[in-house]
Amino acid sequence: MNTIMILLPLVLAFVFLTAAVAQSPGGGISKQTYATTDPQASLTWLAKYFPVTCGDGTAMCNSSDASCGQKGRGNLCPESGCSNTNPFSSLMWHQVNCSSRPSGPTTVAQVEKIFDSKINAAFAANRYDSFMDFALAVWASNLDTYLTKFLADNIPFLAIHWQDNTMTDYYSVIAHSPHTQVLVELISSAKPTSVSTFYEDSTLRYTSGIFLEMGATTAVDAKYFRPLAVSKATSDMDKIIDFYENALFAKLEYNISYPDGTRYAYFNPGFSSMAAKMQVRFVQRPASATTSVLSVKGLEEIKFAGHDVVHDQPNGTANIICGFDKWYDNHYGIDGGYTTLDQYKAAFDARGWKYYHAWGSGQGPENIYAVDPTGDAIQLDAAWTNGAPAGVTGDALGTMCSQGNCKTGSDYIRATPEKCTSEMVQACPDLAGKFSTCTDCVYSNGTWQALKAAGCMNADVVTYCVGS
Repeated sequence: MNTIMILLPLVLAFVFLTAAVAQSPGGGISKQTYATTDPQASLTWLAKYFPVTCGDGTAMCNSSDASCGQKGRGNLCPESGCSNTNPFSSLMWHQVNCSSRPSGPTTVAQVEKIFDSKINAAFAANRYDSFMDFALAVWASNLDTYLTKFLADNIPFLAIHWQDNTMTDYYSVIAHSPHTQVLVELISSAKPTSVSTFYEDSTLRYTSGIFLEMGATTAVDAKYFRPLAVSKATSDMDKIIDFYENALFAKLEYNISYPDGTRYAYFNPGFSSMAAKMQVRFVQRPASATTSVLSVKGLEEIKFAGHDVVHDQPNGTANIICGFDKWYDNHYGIDGGYTTLDQYKAAFDARGWKYYHAWGSGQGPENIYAVDPTGDAIQLDAAWTNGAPAGVTGDALGTMCSQGNCKTGSDYIRATPEKCTSEMVQACPDLAGKFSTCTDCVYSNGTWQALKAAGCMNADVVTYCVGS
């Protein structure tokens, strides 16, 4: 079904540590990460109701840094058992609060509050909301395993009945980790007995090919999840298809449209074979499919407003080495694809797409984080065939305060103008080098606009508050 292409060798040590069961890092979609105000509380909630474990040491899974934020990083339990703590043995499910990075005019907490409002209203009314399309889709052979926990603790959810393209019946349960953007869709072909009321969805939520490629059947142990797809809502499917096919070298596996304007698209995001590989799904729905508080397009605008804070350098080279806002932490990871980082960069540059950041020489793999038209990002783990561009260094998790190589007065970013320094000192006195306390002041809406008017760039803020 897929075009066979040359699989480029991936010079990442962790590729060879992956498990053979289902999909795991190194050969497929490796992770789903969210910007979260309280990631530790959310990780605790997820681990209570779902098969989630700590794949790393405690410091990487669940820790705080007074200067830089919090981590709440788990893994789906491998099907070999939750006692397997190798972080590369199963899909990573991460949440972080990188508190020194900007979010733009709208905070992550404000968006989380809107998610709470929309999702809880939809649960109460037994209806679907387009914000539910932002989800991690997983196979759960027996939905009652999880529904009984929800019912016992009065956890709200939406139970859905639908059919795939072969007219096979499926059942989904959508759950929401409170006060976050984190939603999960549990899918099974076995009708649950714990509930009697279902939302009837006449659209093609997922295709039969996804279940076939991932070996999703009722034979999968009900104690564990098998990941199926990353799902995103979009306001403009045409932009998504163009970007994925022409900038990410992805293949459109299946797409379908409905008379009311609802559209689905399912992608192979860049693998030579989709055997045991998750897909990426996008859904465009009519404006009436969500409440008036915030549209999907409005959410995209919030995220790009955050990205524009860190991509304000007139020097395009500096943009890819310095500038990483909180909305970049909404991302999934692609490992083992057939595209090099050089090819991705050339495609982004050819279309004038400034919304990407390159990392390298840190504790993690070489990669590019690229923003797609939803405002969320993709962590593209691959290799530079001709060497990383000048100035690329560090790792997104090297320190949660880091925005890359942001040293002003360097070969890549001009020295901070005296007027900018003076304005920062006046607006946020005695906060130099105080990390999040400093950036909370500098990135506040009124202050940031005044600093921009004084000729400040994002790199100046990083240098002043965090250092190089």
